[in-house]
Amino acid sequence: MDVERAAAEMPDDIVGPGPQEDPDALRKDTRLSATSIPQMAVESAALLTLFSLLIFIEGGIRLTLIDVKDLGRPEGVKLFPPVASFIASICELVFGFIGLMLGLISLIESPVCAKKIKACVLGTVLLNLFVFAVYNLADPIYRIRNLISFGGRPVSDVSLFRGAESMALLTRICFTIALFAGQVIFMLRLASSSSTKGKWSSGVMQAHAIFWNANVALAGLWTLVLGGGVLSHTELFRKIEDVNGTIFFFLPHAGTEPGFTIATGIVMILWGVLGVALALLRRQKVHWFLLGSLPVALLVYLNFTLVQLGQLRFIVSDASLVATNTAYVFALFFLSCFFLRRCRHQKHTS
Repeated sequence: MDVERAAAEMPDDIVGPGPQEDPDALRKDTRLSATSIPQMAVESAALLTLFSLLIFIEGGIRLTLIDVKDLGRPEGVKLFPPVASFIASICELVFGFIGLMLGLISLIESPVCAKKIKACVLGTVLLNLFVFAVYNLADPIYRIRNLISFGGRPVSDVSLFRGAESMALLTRICFTIALFAGQVIFMLRLASSSSTKGKWSSGVMQAHAIFWNANVALAGLWTLVLGGGVLSHTELFRKIEDVNGTIFFFLPHAGTEPGFTIATGIVMILWGVLGVALALLRRQKVHWFLLGSLPVALLVYLNFTLVQLGQLRFIVSDASLVATNTAYVFALFFLSCFFLRRCRHQKHTS
């Protein structure tokens, strides 16, 4: 006992220091604790950044295509007031920038608190609705009512023009909902990741999977109807020099091959319905569907960009339509696949 007491009372320089911790392990633990951000937060922040960047680019494209000095009345041709389009494009830039900064801050620094994110969601939704109302309701409806075609060419068949423009309007609504709502969804998921509730329930994921796959099918339906209308009235669409085939321009649809448009619409309908069925049946193995979505999305991308618009290079002088349609196609198929996969994963892990 005396020996043990004497050893305990000896100074450290005689007894020697106690066991030392590995400095590399200490640095590793510190690094992990400093970056212990939930996976859902990192995922949501990254996807929020991506969707916001696409929206920001679209807003910039729309702004550069507006000539405010023109006042929208060149040589007596009726056009939608450019001031409204100018304000809407500025608003799109604003909420795209808000989401972009919010996502980047959450990725680089640390997740923003839920209250600040929800405030950003409220402002984004309000700006979203205004931009949506201008570019997807007011502008196209104004052109449909006043028979304003691309390039100011005369409308030879009023009913066909209004029918095709209506199908184009419905397609654009499906596309824009996917792009704009995608940003808001990942804002909300980012807010949920920093709260006590955490993950969304399997039922919420299933509802999203059903809705977004149905959105793909609806976009395909409007595409099919428009392509069929153009193909059945090819004699009414003007042919110009250096372009072979029938020309149609009903944004986001444009091109010279209505048959390819019809085929694209059919594939979109079938794939969207299949996705809805998988979500309803709660199938656990959907990897084959996700892999199959890649060639389907590529087909849709080619229809709305390279194949069709490549024939219109003598009419369309810029690549703005290619850029915006690329963002639309990505948002459309990404949301359908993302929530179908998350629906199955959430059900399996809950």
